[in-house]
Amino acid sequence: MESTIDNQNTENKIVGKGPLCPKCKVELAHRVKRGFLFKRILSWLPVKRYYCYKCKRKHYVWG
Repeated sequence: MESTIDNQNTENKIVGKGPLCPKCKVELAHRVKRGFLFKRILSWLPVKRYYCYKCKRKHYVWG
């Protein structure tokens, strides 16, 4: 019984921490590898790429 309560509390902390999709405002949960040119030329930038399941687009997010 206690483990169920602990799991629910942990899940509540995780939800809402990811970046939001700029188009449909849904939380982006799936990371995608950056493109070849982006990795080679702009690898020093702190940019991550995410995939939105709702609008089916890939977006770059700072940080």
